[in-house]
Amino acid sequence: MKPLLGIDCTLNRKNYIMNIESLDPQSPNQALKESLDATMNEAEATNERAKLPGYLRFLQYITGAGAFVIFAGIVRGLVDSDGLSIGKTYGNNAKGLFWICGGCFLLWAVLRFLAARKAKMVFNQEETVVVESRLKSAETQIYLDLGVPANAPDVDLLMYRYVNKKGKIKPLMIPGANTPYLPASFKVYAQEDKLYFANLEMKLALPLSAMKQIRKIDKKIAVLSWIKDVSPKDEPYAQYKIKEGQGMVYYKPYYELSFMAKGEEWTVMFPCYELSVMEAATGLHVSAE
Repeated sequence: MKPLLGIDCTLNRKNYIMNIESLDPQSPNQALKESLDATMNEAEATNERAKLPGYLRFLQYITGAGAFVIFAGIVRGLVDSDGLSIGKTYGNNAKGLFWICGGCFLLWAVLRFLAARKAKMVFNQEETVVVESRLKSAETQIYLDLGVPANAPDVDLLMYRYVNKKGKIKPLMIPGANTPYLPASFKVYAQEDKLYFANLEMKLALPLSAMKQIRKIDKKIAVLSWIKDVSPKDEPYAQYKIKEGQGMVYYKPYYELSFMAKGEEWTVMFPCYELSVMEAATGLHVSAE
C-alpha cells in the first residue's frame, strides 16, 4: 500500500515530494500562487517582528526550565527530608538554590510579559491587519481558481517520511521529535462521483468508486503539533480526550482510508476527530482493525 501523503525516502533521504504528486493533481494559477507566496512572506516577517529577539527567547527558555528543575529538586528534597520544615531545609541545604529559583522564575515571568506585550502591539498595527486581510483574500482566490466549494471542510490528514523495506513501510522519525507524523490540512469533499483533496498547492480528484474502506487502528498515536484554530481541550475536540505534551498531541484511535489509483492500493491516515467528515465524504463506514 502506498501512503498518499507519504514521502518516499527509500532511494533519497533528502526527498521531500509527497506521493500525491504522482497522481497528477491540478495546480492553481501560477500568478495567484506567486501572489500568495509574496503575501505569506510578508506575514512571516510580521510574525518575526512580533517576537522577542532570539537571545531573549533563549533566555526565557533557560530561566523557565531552570526554575522548574530547581523547584522540582527542592520539593523532592523536602519529601526526602523526613519531615524537616521548609525553614530548616532553607537553613541547612544550599539556601542559594531558593534565591536562584525565585530569580529564574521572576526573569521568566518578566520576559513572558514582554513577549506578550510586543506581540499584541505588532498584531494590533494597521499594517498587520492589512497583511492578514490580503493573505485571506489570496487564499480565497486560489480556492476559487481550483473550484473548491466555500463550505468544504478543513480536514487534518497525517503526512510522514518513510522507507520501504522488503515491501513494508517504515516511517522515519522527525529530527528532534519522538514521532514521524505531521498534520496537514486539506479540504476534503465529494462532488458528483468524485472525492477531492485540496489545499493551496493542489487539488486531487479521485473516483468515489475507487474508495475501498475506512479502517480503525485502535492504538495511540503521537503527532507533532496541533493546527486547528480551536484548542483540543474545547469542543468539538474535548470529547476525544486529546493529550498534549512536549510540543505533540496524542490521541487514540486513528483511521486509515484505502483506495485504488493507477493499479495500486493507496492509503491516507487521519485522526479520530475527523472520522465523521471522512465517512460523509466517502460514503464509507468504519471497519474494525
